[in-house]
Amino acid sequence: MRDQAVRLTDRPRRCRPGGLRRDANRADGRGPDRSRRACRRQRGGLGANALPQITGTVTLLSRNTTTRRDPDASEAFRIAEIDGPNGRLTVDGVTATGGGCLEYAGTYLPTDGATLVLRHSAVTNSTANYGGAIFVDQGSTLEVHDSGLRNSAALQGGAVYNGPRSTTLLKRTRVDNTPNKCRPVGSVPACTS
Repeated sequence: MRDQAVRLTDRPRRCRPGGLRRDANRADGRGPDRSRRACRRQRGGLGANALPQITGTVTLLSRNTTTRRDPDASEAFRIAEIDGPNGRLTVDGVTATGGGCLEYAGTYLPTDGATLVLRHSAVTNSTANYGGAIFVDQGSTLEVHDSGLRNSAALQGGAVYNGPRSTTLLKRTRVDNTPNKCRPVGSVPACTS
């Protein structure tokens, strides 16, 4: 299966029926989403998500695009849950901001052997109890290249929480969360807390 790219416009996108959810469904090979449910009601195994659970290879590709959680949304949700072992989400040129989940991952949650790759992107102003920006769970992989993780908050891992058997690689990436950037301490090389 070849990698499918979702091209986003250079204007802010809000989580609304038809927006990112429709684009992701097309890229994931499921065709247009015809349901009228609000995207904040997409349910994953670990909470609500703006996008449907990603189980294949999806790329969000843009240039200077911001995806933000609707400030009027009453329900807590993250942007995406990527489920392994075949789930792979590449985010290139996108700033995701304002994600919020009560327990795990304010913005992105790769789980069960999934892969999340961020390139030339940012995750900002997100909150969760564990992994304010990103929670890397259950043997999953996170690669962050030429990107920024900033102004997110969590009880543990304001930027990244690296779960059991998970791997996180930060290359030319700025992590600005105070305090508590990455947890557990020492689990993310090049990320000091």
